[in-house]
Amino acid sequence: MLSLDTKITMKNLYKIFGLIGTSAALLFAFAATASAATLTLSPSSKNVNVGDTLTVSVLLDTAGAAIDGVDIQTLNYNPYFLQLQDADGSASGVQISAGTLMANTLANSADTTNGKISFSQVTNGGTTYTGSGTLATMTFKVITAGTAKLTFDFAPGATTDSNVASQGNDILSSVTNAQFTISGSVSITPGTPTIAIPQQPPSSVLRLINDNGTYYLVSNGYLLGITNPGMLTTYGFKFSDAKAATADDRALPKGPLLTPADGALVKSKEDPTVYLISSQQRYGFTAASVFLGLGFKFSSVLVVTNPELQALARASNLDNPSAGHLAGLDINRNGTVYWVGYDNELHPYSSAAIYNSWHVANDYSRVVPANTADFTLPVGSLIVPRALQ
Repeated sequence: MLSLDTKITMKNLYKIFGLIGTSAALLFAFAATASAATLTLSPSSKNVNVGDTLTVSVLLDTAGAAIDGVDIQTLNYNPYFLQLQDADGSASGVQISAGTLMANTLANSADTTNGKISFSQVTNGGTTYTGSGTLATMTFKVITAGTAKLTFDFAPGATTDSNVASQGNDILSSVTNAQFTISGSVSITPGTPTIAIPQQPPSSVLRLINDNGTYYLVSNGYLLGITNPGMLTTYGFKFSDAKAATADDRALPKGPLLTPADGALVKSKEDPTVYLISSQQRYGFTAASVFLGLGFKFSSVLVVTNPELQALARASNLDNPSAGHLAGLDINRNGTVYWVGYDNELHPYSSAAIYNSWHVANDYSRVVPANTADFTLPVGSLIVPRALQ
C-alpha cells in the first residue's frame, strides 16, 4: 500500500493498477500534447480583509479527454500575506483538502515557510476520468494587507511542473492563476524613532516571548513570527532576551511574519540583488561600487526567504554612491551616531545606553560613515530610550 505522504511527481509517476491485489504499473512517458485540459483557481480575484478566511478551489477541466492523473508541482503563495490552514489535523505536516474526482491522492503536502503546495491525484488502474470539477480546495487565513498571488508552476510542454496525464501525453494547455487585494488595519506605516515594528500601528512597547521554543515579537496585540536570528537582530534583539510566554500572550492573534527592520541589508537565495530596507520598502543596489561607496559591508547582508523579500514593495534603485543615506539608517558623523529620520532630520543617540536600548548591545556593525550629502540635513531631537515590556 502506498503511503499518502509519498512524494510522486509526473516525472516519475507510476499509475498504480488497483493499488491492492496487483503489482502491474505503467510509467507515464509524455508525448506531444493531444488535447487541451485546464487548471483554474477559483476565485481568480477577490477583495478581502485582514482576518478573513479565504477558500480557493483548484478546478480541473479535461476538455473531453480521458485522463489518468493530475500533478500540481507546485502551487505558490506568499505566506507573509496568507496563512494556509491544515485540512487534516490527524496527519503530519500541512495538507489541503483533496477532491474526489479520482480515487487515489498520491501527494498532498505544503511547505508553509516558502509557500509551496504539492498535490497529485490519479485514477484506479484500468479506469480514467473525463469531465470537470473540483480537484482540491485550500483555506487561508488572511494576515497582512497588500496583494497576494497564487500561481501554478507551469510551462506548456514541460513535464516536471504541473501536468495532466492522458495516455502518455501531457495535455495541460493552460492555467488560471489568482490575485487577491487585501485591506485592513495591519498595513505598512513608516515610523519615527519610536516605531520599531513594520506592519503594525505605531508603538515603542515591545515584548519578545518564548512559547515552548517558538519565539514571537509581540506588538500592538499581535504575535509576529520570527524566521531566523538575523531577522530579530535587525530589531536589536537576541533570542536570549525573550521572556516566557504568559497565558495572555498565547491568546493573542498571530500577525504577519516579521520582516527586516529599516536599515537592514538583505537578499534571498533566489535573487542575487542586495537590497536596503527603508520605510519598509526595498531599494536595490545597481553595483558593488555603489554599495561600498555608501559605506556598507557585505558581512552585514542578511539572507532572508524569498516570500519575506517579496512582501516588501520594490522601490527605486540605488545607483549613486554619493547620495544621502535613506531613512532608518544609523550614521556616524564626526564621532556621534545619528539615526536618519523620516522627517529628513538627523536624530542623535545621546549615550551608549540609549543606543543599546534600540540595538544589540554595543553592536555598531551596521553604522555607516556619514557622507557630504548627510551633512546637509539638520539635527533634530534626541532619540529617547526604547520601552520594552
